[in-house]
Amino acid sequence: LWAFDVDPNAVAVGRQLMDLDSRFTIMHRPFADVDRAIPPGVELSGMLLDIGFSSPQVDDGARGWSCYQDGPLDLRMNFKSGISASEWLQTVT
Repeated sequence: LWAFDVDPNAVAVGRQLMDLDSRFTIMHRPFADVDRAIPPGVELSGMLLDIGFSSPQVDDGARGWSCYQDGPLDLRMNFKSGISASEWLQTVT
């Protein structure tokens, strides 16, 4: 099972799962990289895409997705890349 995620927190959880099951591999890359990320010779028999956001992202006010927790307006899946929504809003008129 190959997993792809751009959220560093989700990747950290995935790496813990890798330690528990050698059949699982997580890549800190977007789904769009599947053709470049899967090693040559590995044949995929199917794909399941979970392309939404997760409860941990919504529950963490610091991520900027929560309706229940105060926090900055961020809205990035990968909070280590790009600019936050609040920074972007300050640049547009």
